[in-house]
Amino acid sequence: MGYDVQNISCVIVGSVNCEDDDEKTGALRSMYVHASRVMSEDIVVLFEDIGQVVILCNRNDGSDRSRLVRELSNHVKESCGQAPSIGIGSLCKGVKDIPQSYRQATNTMLLSLRIFGEPRCESYLRMSLYDLLFRSINPDEAAWVVRMLLQPVRRYDKTYNTDLEETFQELLNSDGSTTQVAKTMYLHRNTVLQRKKKIMDLYKCDPFVLPDRLQFELAFLLKRMFNLRP
Repeated sequence: MGYDVQNISCVIVGSVNCEDDDEKTGALRSMYVHASRVMSEDIVVLFEDIGQVVILCNRNDGSDRSRLVRELSNHVKESCGQAPSIGIGSLCKGVKDIPQSYRQATNTMLLSLRIFGEPRCESYLRMSLYDLLFRSINPDEAAWVVRMLLQPVRRYDKTYNTDLEETFQELLNSDGSTTQVAKTMYLHRNTVLQRKKKIMDLYKCDPFVLPDRLQFELAFLLKRMFNLRP
């Protein structure tokens, strides 16, 4: 494209998770225009065909780069009503590192959306372990393990039309706090307590304490990372 990429410090990738094509295109163009204006030292490219804005960042000040990315995200959300997902790749030591930084930024963007369930601005540094797991684990094997570990609560939910699986996940997310889960799921605390006891009965152990807790936390993590459906 004729760009000078000798001094690229990292790659930033932004996208918008929107089902409406016109709204998505509008948000991407808004991101591109704003980034081109406020990040004039950098190379900003819009790829509408793959739904990405790619920024080849020249600046070496990491804190300044993160601030500009947050401002970019806020601008798109305020102007288009669509919060973008933005991933920041690791630092490049030379031109040869640019493809890797792009891959890291793209994976960070994808995984942060799946894991946290909402668009975010994340750096590869914060998401590197998730990326390692994502690249190292066979998706079919992950699906099998998740099915095996969650089978007791899924079978119970199917039989009695309950929400044990969701409650299980929320309890793990809330460090076992039934009060917090009651607020999150709009339930009475006694209902959450009853579900928690039923989950413990189904597994014949306490899955909310280590070491059992860790494998169930990982199961729900894999479920989100690989977008696994029941």
